[in-house]
Amino acid sequence: MNRRIQVLRLQMEGRWYADEFGAAVCAISDLYDLRFCLELILEDQHDWEMFYDELVHFPPFRRRWKRTLMRHQLMPSPFLPLASTVFDVSALWRLRDYLEPDEKLEIRRLEYASPGVSDLAGIGVIVGHVKDFVNKLIDRRDAQRQRELNDEKLAVEMNGCVFKMLEVLWL
Repeated sequence: MNRRIQVLRLQMEGRWYADEFGAAVCAISDLYDLRFCLELILEDQHDWEMFYDELVHFPPFRRRWKRTLMRHQLMPSPFLPLASTVFDVSALWRLRDYLEPDEKLEIRRLEYASPGVSDLAGIGVIVGHVKDFVNKLIDRRDAQRQRELNDEKLAVEMNGCVFKMLEVLWL
């Protein structure tokens, strides 16, 4: 995994209350932690596949004892294929204790205004995935709002046509 640090910039407009802003940052932090843990599980799965392919060598020992604790928090057995693993999302908050300080999402800059800016720094690949996911959510929300506006416009036009038809019938 690429360990280069990247920044996720959130630009917010409109009225935001402190509890809403805190909930938004906590949700993004949860997404980051979840994606980071999934990336570590994939790395471990890849290491085990290499281990079985090359029986002579052991998998790399990168902070292995902490990763083993993390894996046992999330998965019942490290030897199951990843697709058959049950992931316990409620255990996510406990996993922050196993992350190294440079692996956690941190706030680099915060401007609480309208429009405001929040810069969150984390490991590049994970930040990229979180950014893409948040952008998709925003796009879906915008598209849903656009569909609702189009539906309202169509309903108004249909009501206008119905009124015109009723006028013609009554005349």
